[in-house]
Order: sequence, then C-alpha cells, then structure tokens
Amino acid sequence: MSSTNFQKLNVAILTSDIAEAKKLSDHLREFGIFAHYHQELDEFWVSVNNQRPDLCIIDVAKMSQGGLVFKNHPRVIKDDLKYAFYYSEENKVLVNSTYHLPHIGYVRKEVNLKGQLETLLARVVREKDSSQKEKFLEARIQRLQKISSRLVSDINESVKILENLSTVSNLI
Repeated sequence: MSSTNFQKLNVAILTSDIAEAKKLSDHLREFGIFAHYHQELDEFWVSVNNQRPDLCIIDVAKMSQGGLVFKNHPRVIKDDLKYAFYYSEENKVLVNSTYHLPHIGYVRKEVNLKGQLETLLARVVREKDSSQKEKFLEARIQRLQKISSRLVSDINESVKILENLSTVSNLI
C-alpha cells in the first residue's frame, strides 16, 4: 500500500510523553500524515467529539483522567472510533484493561514503530475504502429497487391495457 493513500488520513495521538509523541509523529510524517497531539485525556475527549479522526493512537497510561475514562467516550461506546493502544515494556500490565475494547491493534514502543504504524494505517485505509464501497453499493441497490419497482408498476399497467384491448377486441 502506498503512502499516498495514507496522506488523506487524520490521526490523533494521546500520550503525555512528548518524546514518544515526537517519535510516533515523525514516523507518521514519513507516510505524509501530520498527526494531532494531545497530552491529556480531557483535551483529546473534546477534540474527538468535535471531529472524528480516522485513527487514534492511545497511550495505555492515559486511558483515564479524574472522572474521565477512555472506554466511556461516546464514540468508543458507539464503536465509532478506530484506535490502537500504545504501550511499552514498563506499562504492559495496563494492556490488560484494553482486552474488552474493540480496538484495531497495539503499538509497542520497543519494536519497529514504522512497520507497526504502516500495518495499522493500511488496515484503516482498507476499512475506510470498504465502508465507502458499501455506501456506494447500498445507494446503487436503492436506485435499482426504485427502477425495479417502477418496471413492475409499468408491467402491471401494460397488462391492464392488454386485458382492456382484449375485452374490446372480443366485443367487436
């Protein structure tokens, strides 16, 4: 998958570690993506509510802040958000809290970040393309159903006309 497909993607990063955010952001830039960076869950929460990114990379250490919990975000509850969890060897125990969430994967700090990100981005592009094709096909089905309905109606009208002609012909 070429990086030109990735350039259309909108990515948000949530981590308090600026150095880690920079690493992720630098790798995303190699694919032509300029990510939005958030240090705190509350600012991320508001931003994602206003505009849904195509992909969110969530540091497992930032999944809660005060009364806010990532899994309670309206878009997470509606399953209207694609996200992956970012973790390191130090905080891998926090990954346990992600198992019940419908995420699209994990990004491990100590492993090849570029390769992991490329895989996630390719998945998001495939899902986005599939979703667009599905919408196109649904619209096409609706158009064909209308045409089909109109044809059935026209056929019924033609049958009535033929019956009337037959009746008139028999009378004559």
